[in-house]
Amino acid sequence: MTSISSTSYTGSLSSYFTSLIENIMTVEKQPLERLTSQLDTLKVRSAIYSDVKTKLKDLQTAAFNLTSTSYAAKLIAGRTAEVSGVDDGKTVLTASASKNAVAGTYNITNISLALQHRISSDVQTYTNQALGYSGNILVGGAAAKSATLVSSADDTVAGFGTAEVASGQSQLGSSSYFVETREISEGVWEFRLVDEEGKAVSIKDASDGDEYTSDWQTIPTGGGVYDSGRGLTITFGADSELYIEKSRGGEPNPASEVAYVAQGATIEIKESDSLETIAAKINDAKLADGNGIRATVIGGQLILASKDTGLGHDVEIYDVGAGRVLKDLGILTEENAIKNELQAARNATFYVNNIAIERSQNTGLSDVISGITINLAADAEGRDATITVTETTTSARTAVEDFINYFNDLQTYLEAKTGVTATSEDEDTGKKTYTRGALADDNVFNDLRSELFSIIMNEYSNDGTYSRLREIGITIDDSLKLNISDSDLFESALSSNLDDVTALMDKVMGQIDAKLAVFTGVRSDSDYLDNVTINLNNEISEVDSDIDDMNEYLSDRELYLYNQYAQIQSQLISLQYMQQMFASISGTSSYNLFA
Repeated sequence: MTSISSTSYTGSLSSYFTSLIENIMTVEKQPLERLTSQLDTLKVRSAIYSDVKTKLKDLQTAAFNLTSTSYAAKLIAGRTAEVSGVDDGKTVLTASASKNAVAGTYNITNISLALQHRISSDVQTYTNQALGYSGNILVGGAAAKSATLVSSADDTVAGFGTAEVASGQSQLGSSSYFVETREISEGVWEFRLVDEEGKAVSIKDASDGDEYTSDWQTIPTGGGVYDSGRGLTITFGADSELYIEKSRGGEPNPASEVAYVAQGATIEIKESDSLETIAAKINDAKLADGNGIRATVIGGQLILASKDTGLGHDVEIYDVGAGRVLKDLGILTEENAIKNELQAARNATFYVNNIAIERSQNTGLSDVISGITINLAADAEGRDATITVTETTTSARTAVEDFINYFNDLQTYLEAKTGVTATSEDEDTGKKTYTRGALADDNVFNDLRSELFSIIMNEYSNDGTYSRLREIGITIDDSLKLNISDSDLFESALSSNLDDVTALMDKVMGQIDAKLAVFTGVRSDSDYLDNVTINLNNEISEVDSDIDDMNEYLSDRELYLYNQYAQIQSQLISLQYMQQMFASISGTSSYNLFA
């Protein structure tokens, strides 16, 4: 929207004429003021409709999530995991449970923690002075990556190879990997790469080379060489009709296995390097996942430790060629064996209800007990603990309370925007002044408020024992606020008859979802608010255009008036000069027209 531009008139008018023009323009601007006021009203109304849609969508989402058909259904029994049987001052382990965990007691016994591999150099005289050693060393892998087929090359997976690691990606660690395959529909095959413990590995998405995924993905049409982007390639057979389903450890069709050896990093050691410099160079090396090494200097010794715990994560370090830096440091023997092993790598082992478990790490153990994640603490060695999983209705109650809050928030907002309220009262006459809400003329929202209240209070037939929300302790109070009025009744219903509560909620919330969908367009072909907003925006554009036209007119009009009155003033001045001349000739006094 433009504003009135300043006039291009550069002359000087008397205050009489400028005042006259200002008065004229004040009258002329009245249509502009009406248009501006109309525009402001339209913009406020548009903002209100936007706010209403947000509140309706929030309520709709909360309602939909209280139905059993929601992809994010929240009216379900949750699970809590408590750890007991631990000595005072000890942690031993922590545990968390998802909704899929089975309630029960799980005894975790005879815990042995996973350990990292740790080696050291001999003690050096100085740690921050040049050692005088030079040569190249190889850390964290072999001189070149390799992929060796271990088993099961056939028409599904014909073989493996190596390739460059994609930019921004880390190389696969040295380990065994398995290609699992499955047919999800006629002729449509998927695969994924899993490690030795059966965990899916993140690799390039065959359908989108910029993305990486650990999920199942479609085998490229026609098979051929697939590049994982992480150093390993997989060659699939060309004829999908010959593919078979395979899984790691599955019988009779075990997944194709490859022994992958990661390429390490070659580091140049100079005579001027100190022990601290060598440690820094090792720490700066970019190594494959699972092959990482952390170098520290302690007590005059270079300490090298694998970043990962568990078997298969040993520190790999070699002298290159005829170099002997590592031998001179006392890290390797003359036979290239580790000279000073401080700690051997070890897997974590423990029992769950007398079932033996072994894992390479101590934390994030989500595949031991279904639905439970276990983290072994640093003080768990040789100790026991008990995990008790119980059902809880906390998340279900929270979901209902969220719905109630959104419901009340919407009703309060609509009441303010659709109502007519007294804003002042004359003390003498008692006459009141009323203010109409911005949506007072839109009966659609008055009707919506009433319909939502009716849905909440209605009776519903269903497969459960409850037919009204008030039967589970949810009511509308005297101030028209929805609330859990009987907390004990509500908790009892959730804990004892959750299926019946769900059956009732499917009816009530299903109707609310359907009612609001007409306004929001979510799960509906109709979108009332979008249509209203489009019409409002069109009207705003038209008024904006009218304001621009009016500003242009007023600018031209003001310039016209200045020019017109300038001419009049010029003529009057000429007349005044003539009068003065005649007065001078006749000897009479003159009269100032602009006095």
